[in-house]
Parts: sequence; structure tokens; C-alpha cells
Amino acid sequence: MDNPVISLRKRNQLATMKLVQEKSVTMMHEQGFDETTIEAIAESSGVSASTIYRYFGTKEKIILWDEKTEALDAALVSSLSKTGVFYAFRDSVVTHLAQREDQELFLRRLRLIFAVPAIWSAAAHEDRISRMELADGIARSQRRKKTSLADQLVASCCLAALDIALEAWVDADGKVSLEVLIDQSMAELSKIS
Repeated sequence: MDNPVISLRKRNQLATMKLVQEKSVTMMHEQGFDETTIEAIAESSGVSASTIYRYFGTKEKIILWDEKTEALDAALVSSLSKTGVFYAFRDSVVTHLAQREDQELFLRRLRLIFAVPAIWSAAAHEDRISRMELADGIARSQRRKKTSLADQLVASCCLAALDIALEAWVDADGKVSLEVLIDQSMAELSKIS
């Protein structure tokens, strides 16, 4: 998928968000989540605390933010109308998560998500939103206006398969290919569906 042209302001915002996220991950791994303040992150990043609040809102959202989300969502919507749900989900996730350039940062973010209850809770809330959006995308790809229980179940299963692959990747300390783990997880899911 081609990268859309983005304004200088947006590029600067994304660069700042990446920097803040990188500094936050490092500080939270070294000092702990609760001990790392927005003010300390701001100082380390060379931005104001108000900039961090404006871009992220909370410390949890600093860790959960992913610049790949919009591209992943767009690819998934496009793929849903061309192929089955499992293949569309798998291909979009592999392209935007497993083949990303910032694997080490992604792995460190996942470690925090799985280890810190406050981040895990925020992630669970985001997963619920993702499930509803995926279920809606499934329904729309089949030209239906309302999602069905089946759409919601399929969406939940796809996201659970991804979560299991991500957890296995973290457990393996990133030494096993994330793409292979996603493939294995989705293959197992397709056997029971």
C-alpha cells in the first residue's frame, strides 16, 4: 500500500510521538510504570507535558499507540471484500505487525502491556473497540448494515489468535518469527471454524 502524502505538521507530530514512546518505554522498563511520570517523560523527550497529554492522554496510551494502526485498518477493510476473513486478517496483520521495522520497540511495548495491569486493562478496552470495528468491517464486506453475533465471534477469534501469537512471541523473547507464530495461530483457528 502506498504511503499517503502527509503534511509537515503531521510528520513532526508523528516524529514527536515516536520519540515520546521510545523514551517512555525505556524509562518504564528501567524505573517502573508507576514511577515514570508524564513530566519526566516530557523532560527526557524535550517536549512539554501538555504536548504529551494532547497527543496521548495517558501513560497507558503512550505504550498502546501504534502508528501502524491506520494502515492496518485500511488494508484489512480493502482485503475483506476480496478474500475470506481469516486470510484478510492474517495478511493485513503480518504485513503491518510482523514485518515492521521497529521489532525491538514493539517487543518492549508488548512486554509492558503484558506485565503492567493498568496498561493491560487499557489494552483490553482497546481490544473491545477493535472487535466491534472488525465485526462491522466483516458485515460491511458482506453488504450488511448490522453486525451479527457470528461477525462478533469471528472478530473475537481473529483478535484472540493474534493475542496468542503476540504472547508466544514475547515468551520467546522475539527469537521466533512473529510471522510464523501468526500463521500457526491463524491455521489452528481455521481448523476449528
